[in-house]
Amino acid sequence: MKFNYSKAKVSLGDISYRSMGFGEDVSLPREVFVLEIDLKDLPVSFIKKADGFISQCEIDDKEQGYPDIPEVSDLNYKPFAVLMRDDPKVASFLVKDYLYMDFLDELFKFTRKPKIVINKIFSVAISCGKINLIGEAFESKEYLIFRLRRRKNMAMKNGAHTFYN
Repeated sequence: MKFNYSKAKVSLGDISYRSMGFGEDVSLPREVFVLEIDLKDLPVSFIKKADGFISQCEIDDKEQGYPDIPEVSDLNYKPFAVLMRDDPKVASFLVKDYLYMDFLDELFKFTRKPKIVINKIFSVAISCGKINLIGEAFESKEYLIFRLRRRKNMAMKNGAHTFYN
């Protein structure tokens, strides 16, 4: 699994996502991120959640008499692993539009003090045994304050007292 933010690699333990307000604009500076994961490294718990979502789609569609997500119905509610292999565009669409929170939660649920916070997903693509997400992220406020304080301390050591006064 690789995560690049502002063209630099970031440790996966330093990443989280914005659960409240995901996708909304923020006043903090934002940068593009790219997340690349081998399909074999996807958490089984996410695959189970995706399968549960697809099963619920089938139940809901039968109850209401029409498909909510025709792409899923047209493929006879295949399991998510089969969609990734046989219909990666549909699997990508599901992650981007419906399963993004489950996806991010399964990957980053244990991050306690994130440096980078994922805010939006622009695109999801599955090909060549990998899933690639491109989106927008920002530095957490705590990390941003830490970096600014460190920069101020370094500048003061180098005699730039008036710059930060």
